Amino acid sequence: MSEKRGSFGTLTLGILIGGLVGASVALLSAPMSGIQTRAAIRDKSLELKNRASEQYQQIQMRANDTMTKVRTRAEEVAHRIQNRTNNETAEKSEKMREQMA
Repeated sequence: MSEKRGSFGTLTLGILIGGLVGASVALLSAPMSGIQTRAAIRDKSLELKNRASEQYQQIQMRANDTMTKVRTRAEEVAHRIQNRTNNETAEKSEKMREQMA
């Protein structure tokens, strides 16, 4: 029974030592300190925010340009239809006057 306890104790001690060694290696091999990491995250998030803002402005400008083009084209079509309608109405009115005369 003491042999089992010894094996369990050795295993536990091995896991504990392995965890400490692994944590030490991780801390020593970390590329930056916590302060540096937080600063890098803050800088990167600001960069991403600025990039998103710039893209939003570009998309908004394109949308405004497209809306202006569509509005101009719609107005042109509306004027053409109005002119055509006015011309057809004038022609029909003229034909009715001629028929009545």
